[in-house]
Amino acid sequence: MAVSIPWYARIAAKLALASLPIPYSFWKKIGIFSHGEMQDSDYVFKVFDKHLVSSGSSGRSGLVGLEMGPGDSVASAVVAKAIGFSAFYLVDVGDYANKNVEIYKEITRTCARRFGAAGH
Repeated sequence: MAVSIPWYARIAAKLALASLPIPYSFWKKIGIFSHGEMQDSDYVFKVFDKHLVSSGSSGRSGLVGLEMGPGDSVASAVVAKAIGFSAFYLVDVGDYANKNVEIYKEITRTCARRFGAAGH
């Protein structure tokens, strides 16, 4: 049976670990600070849709978004553009984003399938 750790406890633990003089690459390698799920287009849409619906902003035009700590992926900005956000800002403490353009091309193709070439 999996143990469920409250989000606030996970954040506190990550803040404590992040203060140690250990490089990000080590934490990522052991899976503590790995954010790779946002490189999977299905997961990106699931998370983005969840946040958009819970914000009550779904269907409004000219939205501006902010993601704190995008980690290894800028995929949420790709999705935001596809659905008509006027701007979407990504703020993180370091340059961790995956620079493999093929990941973002696949997310763009998924956007085109979901919303049509011009977005919605």
